[in-house]
Amino acid sequence: MKELLTEFLATILKEASREFKAVRKGKDGKERVVPFGSKESMNQAIAAPSKDGATYRPYNPAADGKLEKEPGDQPSTLLQPPPAKGYGRDFRGTTPPEQTTGVALPTGEPVDAEIASIALYGEDKKGKLRLDSPDAQSVLDKGFTQGEGAPPGTAGSNFNENISDEGSLVLGEYPDMDESTLTRVLFDRVRDTKLAEQQADPTVEGTVTYTPQGRSRISVPSDIKDPQDIIVYKNCVIAARSGRKKYIRALNGVKAAQEAVGFKKIKDRKLFGGAKGDLRRAQETVTAATKCFIYDEELGIVEVPKEVLIKWIQASGGGKNAADTVSMTVDVNGNLIYDGWSDKKTLKDIQGNSTLNEEYTAMSERVQTLVDTGTISSDDESTARGILLSAQEFSDELESKYADTSAQLAGYFLGEFDEGGNGEQVGLYMQVINHPDPVVRNKLKLVPKWQAFIKKVNGTVTSTGGRKETAQIRQFHTEAKSMKLDGDAAYWYVLNKMAEAKLLSADERKILERISETLTKAKTLADSGKKPSVAESKAYGPFVSSVKEKKNVEQLEIKTALKTLRRLTIEFQRDNVEQLNKITVTNQHGDEVKLGDHLEARGIIEMLHLDKIDLPEELTPENEQEYFEKVLVRSTQLVMEGIPVTPVTLRECLGVETLREFERTFELMVDDEDPKTIFVYTVRDGKRVRVARKQYRSKQGDTGKTGTTIVWEDDMKKCFDRKGAK
Repeated sequence: MKELLTEFLATILKEASREFKAVRKGKDGKERVVPFGSKESMNQAIAAPSKDGATYRPYNPAADGKLEKEPGDQPSTLLQPPPAKGYGRDFRGTTPPEQTTGVALPTGEPVDAEIASIALYGEDKKGKLRLDSPDAQSVLDKGFTQGEGAPPGTAGSNFNENISDEGSLVLGEYPDMDESTLTRVLFDRVRDTKLAEQQADPTVEGTVTYTPQGRSRISVPSDIKDPQDIIVYKNCVIAARSGRKKYIRALNGVKAAQEAVGFKKIKDRKLFGGAKGDLRRAQETVTAATKCFIYDEELGIVEVPKEVLIKWIQASGGGKNAADTVSMTVDVNGNLIYDGWSDKKTLKDIQGNSTLNEEYTAMSERVQTLVDTGTISSDDESTARGILLSAQEFSDELESKYADTSAQLAGYFLGEFDEGGNGEQVGLYMQVINHPDPVVRNKLKLVPKWQAFIKKVNGTVTSTGGRKETAQIRQFHTEAKSMKLDGDAAYWYVLNKMAEAKLLSADERKILERISETLTKAKTLADSGKKPSVAESKAYGPFVSSVKEKKNVEQLEIKTALKTLRRLTIEFQRDNVEQLNKITVTNQHGDEVKLGDHLEARGIIEMLHLDKIDLPEELTPENEQEYFEKVLVRSTQLVMEGIPVTPVTLRECLGVETLREFERTFELMVDDEDPKTIFVYTVRDGKRVRVARKQYRSKQGDTGKTGTTIVWEDDMKKCFDRKGAK
């Protein structure tokens, strides 16, 4: 792979505006800037004094920008950059090199991570990124908190998206970097940031794409010993792999565009995440562009109207636009190539999610599509809408009971105050939040939730007016103060009073749920008298002595009741699909299908974003909107563990040529052992092949409403891995 990449880059790229520099201190003691022809020669000069006694150090643009340049020619002993090479239609363009950014040419020489880091970032050790995104920088520095200017997702997804973008930019400066060097540069940049502290240990499942014989899938250097540093390093490996894929795809697009439409020398590469500020800047970049293109490995280069691309970016984060990050490559004439990326950290990551309520709403919308196309009778439409409306109302009624279990937990904790306690027991709950084991602490994810809750209460207490709920929170805080509670004890009291009044958000409920679960399992461990496993010792061992004499801890066990409610909700949903299957309709392909199966199939296609496997029909004035929508859907490429999944890969792994073929061979089957799981199959030559599994669970914790998630099955993941290795 490295040899192929080097050969490819050497063919289409040349050294542009960037030159390697060092600061030379001569006999007169004066420092001057010296240009170097290659990284190797610069590194050699820095490592050893020259014969005339001069010494060298790395050039820092911020500190050394005002120094004089060394007079005269470069010493003849320094290596010179190879001659510039053009490619395609005037790759070098007409603008002088010093006025462009360009992309560096690989030299074939190894890159030192420390020297590269200094050249890229100077002496700054505070995690400043090259990525031009105040939103990404803020989340890196302060940590991920949903709703605090961060994009949709989690701390893990945010890290993977932004740091893989950073890796892609680093490769634009140092295309010779191998995986371990790029990982080290990224790791040193982010290791001491708040976002890095929030990362969990990734489970890498690919066994082919990144497994040279005799090496593990992720090797951690021996000098990295801290448990959390090891976790951060592993996450940086995945980001580095994804960043390289983003970089290579961008260059492939440049090569194709130079051949097809006269795309010129690269002036800039910009990468954007999903935060509102990034989306705004992405739209501004498109607005300023001359022309916009998309590179599709099957369609080639497609020009997309600017207004179409802007609307597509505005729709990011929902519906058909699954892009988490966007790469834009701009040439010296202002032409732009757009790449969309659906970034997933691992092969086991959730590919799509919804809620039961949203699913019923989406089904109703699909029924409306059938009405609009005249493929369902008015009687069948009325019957279908009645089934879906009743289902939605009944599910809402069942799920409203989940909040009752949070009130049950609150009853236990508030009872400790009723017994005359002044909050001394709260110390135990804070120990769970700040779990002594960093790996378990990151898995619980309670620290940021507790901090966000405190911030919310403080903001509410200092405000005036507001909704009825706001006044209630202020009243709870006043009660806490009247009881002479302060610090964590006061906030804990307010949290439980809000739970009792059913005012908690999903994240706030998780605080109660995870503390309760930890205490009940610690109590079970204490009462059993058995030797705990290593995992049990880490997770629950620190609290065994504290809960040994604690009474009525069993009241904190709420999972049994919740499982019963969840099961009833899911069984009801499956019954509704069977009712809908009594109606036959004609789908968009002209095939007669059962309505329930059709609505489910469309839901699976949307959650897995399978629309991209179809090629659009040839562009005509009549199909312009549909054509560009398909092109844009296809432009968002899935990457997991650094393994790219293209439309071609999807078709080959699904074993179908078209979406119509997938719908014809599509089947759903409920797992006999776990009714909360439904398997998605395609039928090939009479044999069922598992594609994905759809699971009904709550992403908002035990007391959250039932959500639906979908993940790829093992055979599909193995296929993606094999294809990625090619």
